[in-house]
Amino acid sequence: MAEPRGLLSLQGKVKNFVIFIADSLRYDYYPKELEDYGFVVKCIAQSIFTPVSLASIATGLNPPRHMVKDFSTSIPSTIPTIFDLPINVSYWDHPYDPLYRVLRRPPRIPLEKLDEPFIYVERCDETHVPYDPKFKGIPHGYRKYVWSIRWSKNRLISDYAKAVERAYQIFLERLNTLKKRGMLDRTLVIFLSDHGEILAEYGGFLFHKFPLVPETIYVPLAIIHPNAERGFIKNVVIRHVDVFPTMIQMLGLKLPILTEGLSIVDILSKGIEVYGFNWYKRYGGFRITTFGVGIKMVMELLL
Repeated sequence: MAEPRGLLSLQGKVKNFVIFIADSLRYDYYPKELEDYGFVVKCIAQSIFTPVSLASIATGLNPPRHMVKDFSTSIPSTIPTIFDLPINVSYWDHPYDPLYRVLRRPPRIPLEKLDEPFIYVERCDETHVPYDPKFKGIPHGYRKYVWSIRWSKNRLISDYAKAVERAYQIFLERLNTLKKRGMLDRTLVIFLSDHGEILAEYGGFLFHKFPLVPETIYVPLAIIHPNAERGFIKNVVIRHVDVFPTMIQMLGLKLPILTEGLSIVDILSKGIEVYGFNWYKRYGGFRITTFGVGIKMVMELLL
């Protein structure tokens, strides 16, 4: 087990956090260049449904404890989120995205204008279907895209890989913004995804609606800082719920906030074996609840 000595030295010294969420980025497609900026670990997504996953990232709570089921529900006001921490906060997405309602409408301030100390969270939808940008933002773009690639798995995979590269370039722009503002040494950056994606590995199944499989449950998580270790850390699994307690610890905050996660620094440095689950419930058509378990050392087994 590699001890994150670089991160241990930063506890209480980090002023800012940037969390970049590449929607639908599965673990085995993460940009390998991330390893040049920090270290990457395998992460268990708490759901294959974006609002549920983001609620877990924001609260450090597993579903259904945070009670978010879909885009029509919000995190209850009695549950603290990362946007309630006593520093400047911002969530950046399309201004009409329903996730603002799910997250209780946090401020929307661009990274270039956010004053220190801050927490900046951004969701990038380049890697969300449709992967071809010319189908985004047009009427019935999703259906038109699915129809256009219906006979070509190779094109589907190629489009997805190109979308991953576009998301990565946007992420590099955010790092460049931090560099221009002279904030890299004071900012801990987390690159992750809300859930993975199916690319026709299971017959006619596509994307991330059903079923629960390793390709949708496991996502990458990268920790980036000039003092952070580089490369991929093997035989380690962490979870979405571990992000919030990591932020509290690294910011040096002493707050009475209940989470169900652990600090990533503690997991790595103490060799803690964690267990996580992925929960998904959708209404309409079929009433389906699925429950998947991801366990360290079991890796690619879905129980």
